[in-house]
Amino acid sequence: MVNGKLRYCQSQESVEQANRDIEKMLKLITKLTIGLDKAKEGLEKKAKKMSAVSNAKHPKVDEDVTMRIKIPEED
Repeated sequence: MVNGKLRYCQSQESVEQANRDIEKMLKLITKLTIGLDKAKEGLEKKAKKMSAVSNAKHPKVDEDVTMRIKIPEED
C-alpha cells in the first residue's frame, strides 16, 4: 500500500491469488508432516521388531565381557 491506496500489484485479485497459494502451501506442509510422522512410526516399529529378533538370537552378555559373534559369509 502506498498512501492508503492499493498499488497495481496489490489488486484484490492478486491478494486473493496469494492467499490461495499460501493455503495450498500450508495444506502441502500438513500432508508432508503427517507422512513424516507415519514414516517415523513405521521405522520405530521396525526397529523394535529387529531388536527383539536380535535379542532372541543372541545370548545376553554382561558388561565388560568380550564376545565373538560369527558373521555368515555371503557371495
